[in-house]
Amino acid sequence: MLLLMYRLLKTLLLTMTLLAIGNGIDIVINKRWFGHRFNLIPIANAQENAQAYDQEKIESYAKAILEIEPLRQETYQEIQEILDTETVPDISCDREESFQDLPSKARSRIVDYCNQSREIVENHGLSVSEFNELTQQLQEDSKLKQQVEEQLLKQQSD
Repeated sequence: MLLLMYRLLKTLLLTMTLLAIGNGIDIVINKRWFGHRFNLIPIANAQENAQAYDQEKIESYAKAILEIEPLRQETYQEIQEILDTETVPDISCDREESFQDLPSKARSRIVDYCNQSREIVENHGLSVSEFNELTQQLQEDSKLKQQVEEQLLKQQSD
């Protein structure tokens, strides 16, 4: 059970990195929590007012996170292999200049990953904007964060 909770918290923390600029999906380095890793997170300008989220949106968000995380890890490893390095540069899907100088194979994999992650979010009934807003609120609302953590645990145990 402790291992499951650790994995859940790791997944949640990895997907909580948010860059509140532009619209799109970002891959960013998250060195603070787990060394050199990258995250892919749909990003958008966060609304200033807190928004209440119903249980259905929280469930959809948790499902999207759990589906994106293995893809994120796989893509990160592929980019490391392509670049033959431990360190992956900061990459933002909505800023092509952040990966335009990488080898074409890496660029192609990044674009695939960005498209797949967006599709995952949308397949779970959320817009990228809704996903981003919820991500932003998680950083500010401990009650919402607890609800999402509980939902992640529930989804992983089902």
